[in-house]
Amino acid sequence: MIYFSARPITLQQVDTKQYESLRKFRGRFSKNALREDYKDVQQFRTLFTRQLAQTVNANFTGLRAHDRARDDGQGELERARSRRRREQETEEARYRRNQIRNERDAERARYRKVNTVGGATVWEFASEPHHYACPTCWDTSIMMLQPQSAMSGEFYCPRCKTSYPIGPMQPLPPETARRSPNAWG
Repeated sequence: MIYFSARPITLQQVDTKQYESLRKFRGRFSKNALREDYKDVQQFRTLFTRQLAQTVNANFTGLRAHDRARDDGQGELERARSRRRREQETEEARYRRNQIRNERDAERARYRKVNTVGGATVWEFASEPHHYACPTCWDTSIMMLQPQSAMSGEFYCPRCKTSYPIGPMQPLPPETARRSPNAWG
């Protein structure tokens, strides 16, 4: 914006060459576009303040919006990075879960379901060391059955406390059978 003073002057104080150059320069600007005329300092102050506010609002408000858009773009970029990290973490967790499942399935493939001499249906390890696994706990983990006593042929699960008749009941040794109940006392 260019401002021209329209204040009255006396021609004796003006250089005519300079005044003619100023008139030509002033003519290059249309009244409605870039040129404003003012009559006194108060009018200049009013025009300048109004046009400065308009210029700031037109140009710098857009920049603030542009900055917000840029910040939103950076925020969007960060959200995209965060989303990608979560997707990678999810994919890694899925891979680990499948790996664990495959290892568990490979371990379970080493067992076979059997009906024991004692009448229980349990999982028997097909290799060494020979042992049985609890069918009740089978879906969550492989729990080895523990012998309750050599004589009873029963095994129990230390986790769920279920007993299974694996082997036949062993007869008492002959020397124990011949003793009277008070023989220990």
